[in-house]
Amino acid sequence: MRVSKLPEERKEEIAQVAEKLFYEQGISKTTVNMIVKEVGVTQGLFYYYFESKDEIVNLVFNRIMDSFEKILNDMVFKEGCSFQSKLQLFCETLWIAYGEVKNRAMLDKDLLSLLYFNHDARKRLKEAAFRILMPIVNEGIKEKELSLKYPEHTVRMLIGGVEDLIVDSRINNEVIHALVQHVIR
Repeated sequence: MRVSKLPEERKEEIAQVAEKLFYEQGISKTTVNMIVKEVGVTQGLFYYYFESKDEIVNLVFNRIMDSFEKILNDMVFKEGCSFQSKLQLFCETLWIAYGEVKNRAMLDKDLLSLLYFNHDARKRLKEAAFRILMPIVNEGIKEKELSLKYPEHTVRMLIGGVEDLIVDSRINNEVIHALVQHVIR
């Protein structure tokens, strides 16, 4: 007999089971039937909460992106850090965060493909990095540690280039930091 749950709890349960199955079986091999069987609900209830399997795949993807942004925010915006410390933390955290996303995606080639070949996914990754690096750069300008004529463009160029190098596995943390230091002097 199925246990009655609040709608939010049931939807979350379905999402968690789907995410687990995506990692175990792969996105393309996981069916809605497998998800509902594991949860112990009907397909009708699945479709009450989600329009399609694609919707739940997007939910899982968004959770990975949220995790990426949280890692960056938590590590970079610590109290009492100097501009240089924040910049160093940003570089280290960017490397760690991209690595975490890449490691999670390596468990599922479908998810890896979604992350690396989907324009919207890569754009979201870059925008998250931009939202975090731009205030650091502005702080450096305010403290007269940086002098950039086009700070926003410089940050976007830097993030795009570093992201491409990370995705292609042609870079390490030390190179990221050196590039960032060189570009935004």
